[in-house]
Amino acid sequence: MIRVLDKILGMILEVLMVIMVLVVILQVLARYAIKVPIPWTEESARYMLAYMTFVGSAIALREGKHIVVHFLYDRFSSGHKRALDLLFHILILFFLFLILWGGLKLIDGAWDVPTASMPWFTMGQIYLILPIGLVIMIWYEIGLLWEGLKSGKADP
Repeated sequence: MIRVLDKILGMILEVLMVIMVLVVILQVLARYAIKVPIPWTEESARYMLAYMTFVGSAIALREGKHIVVHFLYDRFSSGHKRALDLLFHILILFFLFLILWGGLKLIDGAWDVPTASMPWFTMGQIYLILPIGLVIMIWYEIGLLWEGLKSGKADP
């Protein structure tokens, strides 16, 4: 299940990147070649970047690619490292649930607010990436916590 989700998220990232590059090229050509800017291109590129950020963050969380400072961590024994890892996973889950709660409140308040240059979208629809990305991150984090509990080893 996790591998299938990883592949789907990777494909979503690739598609978003290609579309974003094409939209930015269209924006540059329209603005400088024909002197008629297209209003929705800049805003849509910004939203695609936000979507790629949340999807990419979920993948980075799963692969353990987020920034880690090992300066103090490496000084602990393996037993203490395991306890710290479990504590960190629990704190990360708490933080993700807290952001999810705030994201749902944000969507509720902005559901009917139109975007600046794309009236066919509302800000609430744009903000849907918050709960989608956070639920994926929570899923991955629970999996990492479970693996840590099962293996009895500290994270590398």
